[in-house]
Amino acid sequence: MEALQFIPEKRIVWIMNESDAISKLHKLSKVIQEKVMGIIVIGDYNSQTMLKLMDYSTIILGANSTTEAVELSQFFTNTTEAIIFSPSSPIFTKAEKNQDQGSLFKKAVKTLEILKEKE
Repeated sequence: MEALQFIPEKRIVWIMNESDAISKLHKLSKVIQEKVMGIIVIGDYNSQTMLKLMDYSTIILGANSTTEAVELSQFFTNTTEAIIFSPSSPIFTKAEKNQDQGSLFKKAVKTLEILKEKE
C-alpha cells in the first residue's frame, strides 16, 4: 500500500496476490483510482479478490502465476509508466512460494524487456 501512495507515476499496473486483506484498501481508494490503470490478481482462487477489487479499478485480470501476470501486463504497455508487484499476502499456487515470487517477478520483467527490444 505504501508503494502506491509514494510512487510518483500516474499510470500503474498493480500485480498482487489473492488475499482476504482487500478490505484494508478503502483507505487508498482515491490513490488507486488516480494512479492504477489495472490490477492483475495472482492465485488459484482469485475470483473473490477480483470481485472485491471492482470498487477500486475497472480493469481487473486474473493470472495463475507471476510470469503470467507480467505477460498480461503487456496489455497495458502503451499507457503504463510502472508495474508494481505486491507479494505481501500469501500465494497458494503450486508452483510458487512467497520467497521465490520476487525472483520470478524480476525474471519475467527481464524477459518482457528482452522481447520488447527484439520488436
